[in-house]
Amino acid sequence: GDSLSSGEQAVYEDGTSTLIRPDKYDYSWGQRMCALNSVEGYNFSTGGQTTKGWCNGEGERTWAGAQLEANWKQAYCIALGVNDRASLSPGDADTDIDLTDYTNNADTFAGWYAGIIQRLRSVNPKCRIFCITIPYNKQGYLDNNEVIRAIVPKFSKCYLVDLANYHWTPGRLALNDHLSPAGYQWAAWEINTYIDWIIRNNMSDFRDIAFVGTNYSADIQ
Repeated sequence: GDSLSSGEQAVYEDGTSTLIRPDKYDYSWGQRMCALNSVEGYNFSTGGQTTKGWCNGEGERTWAGAQLEANWKQAYCIALGVNDRASLSPGDADTDIDLTDYTNNADTFAGWYAGIIQRLRSVNPKCRIFCITIPYNKQGYLDNNEVIRAIVPKFSKCYLVDLANYHWTPGRLALNDHLSPAGYQWAAWEINTYIDWIIRNNMSDFRDIAFVGTNYSADIQ
């Protein structure tokens, strides 16, 4: 994810008009959601991140870190698209994705977003993936959200968390142009509730979740 996944908070330096946006991972909705469920998780996210930047990144919180076996996870939440608008066209989920080789994907939001799923599955084939739409259902974000919705059905055990259609954050939980600690806690409850609903309605997909990353499964394959 980007800043909205990193607990980034927009604050002013004392006595100045300088706005800074530090990533505060402990306050991110991802870490607050982990706390709700007594599980461990990691933020492969940074403020300002894009799909292309994540795939080509060299830092621990990008694909460079996520591909290391020690960092494999049972499930991933992908929450990108806000910053891509400035550098990538939305593209087309039907024409911009080579499902057999992600290096052939187009240089579009569709191509790079699908490439994240493909990269994760290339090292961790059984992982479950939750694709989160941009939580702003307004002009400027609509095209990328439509791309995300179109990508999800192309991959097995990949699920849509459509915050654009099912999201509400009271204004008092904002902190300038991001969220406050309470705002990220609110987001954690929202996303946790949505994922819980997905699991309850796809229970057979999650019965062997404990064996993601191993050679064991619940069914003959």
